Amino acid sequence: MNTAWVIGIGIALAAGAVIGYFLRQIQLERQVRSKKNEANRILENAQDQAKEIELKARDQALQIRDETETELSRRRTELSKEEERLQSRRADIDRRVDEIEKRNQSLSKMQSTLDKKANDL
Repeated sequence: MNTAWVIGIGIALAAGAVIGYFLRQIQLERQVRSKKNEANRILENAQDQAKEIELKARDQALQIRDETETELSRRRTELSKEEERLQSRRADIDRRVDEIEKRNQSLSKMQSTLDKKANDL
């Protein structure tokens, strides 16, 4: 019986080793699967954050563009008004110059008339 016990113990040890090996493999597979799931979760979170950052950046870019367009429109309006004021001033100056030239011509004619009358006397 001793040999049977030794053989039985040997078989039990071999079976235990095989079962232990397979249990260890199953445990390792579970750990690998768990790590992959965790990595996927981290990756998904990172992708979600990247999308959120991208959306915020787009919103900021649109806001900046809108503000810039508003400012540009305001400046164009301001320049247009200033241009109209300058044009009005130029027209006013041209009108005054014409009036002064007419006065000068009128004064020149009066002077000529006075000179002729003075010469006639």
